[in-house]
Amino acid sequence: MIPGGADTAFLETAGVVCLRILAVAAVAYIGYLGFLQVRPVALAIITALLIGSVLQPLTGRLRDVGVPRTLAAAIVFIGALLLLTMAASFVVGQVVSEAPEIRDRATEAIEDFADRLQKAPFNIESERLENLDEELADWVTESGLLNADVAANVGGFATNAFSGLFIALTVLFFICRDGDRFPQYLSALVGAERGERLNRAGNEIWVTTASYLRGVGITGLVDGVLIGVALAILGVPLYVPLALLTFLGAFIPVVGATLAGVLAAAVALATNGLTTALIVVVVVLAVQQLEGNLLAPLLLGRAVQLHPVTILLSLAVGATVAGIWGALLSVPAAAAIRIALAEFVPGVQRVDDLEEELLHPERAHELADPEPDP
Repeated sequence: MIPGGADTAFLETAGVVCLRILAVAAVAYIGYLGFLQVRPVALAIITALLIGSVLQPLTGRLRDVGVPRTLAAAIVFIGALLLLTMAASFVVGQVVSEAPEIRDRATEAIEDFADRLQKAPFNIESERLENLDEELADWVTESGLLNADVAANVGGFATNAFSGLFIALTVLFFICRDGDRFPQYLSALVGAERGERLNRAGNEIWVTTASYLRGVGITGLVDGVLIGVALAILGVPLYVPLALLTFLGAFIPVVGATLAGVLAAAVALATNGLTTALIVVVVVLAVQQLEGNLLAPLLLGRAVQLHPVTILLSLAVGATVAGIWGALLSVPAAAAIRIALAEFVPGVQRVDDLEEELLHPERAHELADPEPDP
């Protein structure tokens, strides 16, 4: 029972709140549908913005020493592309050169594994193992994994990927050249007062994103070097591509490094045996402990200021909405949303302060009594 009957201030307030919630949910859903329609273009632009947050300061340094704006942007842009192309070519060359050895060693490992299955306690008949490849081929054919629809989907993906790459590269070049002019354009578009708030939030997002990407890059580089050296010492083939994969996996929070470690252990198991694979697992776990307890707190610090649960939820939502690309972009996007809410929604900044007090009690006095500006 509600005191006062149906005609109460409580119901009136509750109705207004519910309508606002429904309106926000409707706008968010419409925005989500619109994003799905332009997802390749949107992801390409977001990717260019993320990379540009790291590259654009380099063009600024070149301009500071007298290099013209367009030339500085071209130097940084072409240099980054050349570095990426050289790394990709080296990795592909490693894979091609070591493919025959991996095939031979994997074949030996499979034959050894089949011999063990024929002995106690498994006692599987040899005819059953010999027919396993035929049964697997029949299953692939009957499951429809290889058909015209799959080929069409692969072709469509390739087309979208090419167009997205072209858009991302074009936007990235202009970010490198004119990124410092964007605040002026925005102020001229929306007015000085609104532009000031938008530019303040945008600058914080820009700096936070660049700090996060640099920290993750250094962390991934250390992880990749350590695991790559360990794989080389153990004689595991493809240690350079696996080290690069470990570096790239660092950009997917929580699960990226784990997946890279699982793949490294699988390659070690297929080519060098169970003992080497177990050693690789131990090395990967040790490197992850080093990353989690030393590198990540030291290099990333409070760059994104997100709770681990928030990171996990943003990772899940990003992967659901946009697959692997969404997982890559989820944490910077969540950090950008947090900064925007703190700037434009009253009360959110106080929530951030309370979270800082809970996570970092030693900083509570700084939040309660900030030092006055000189």
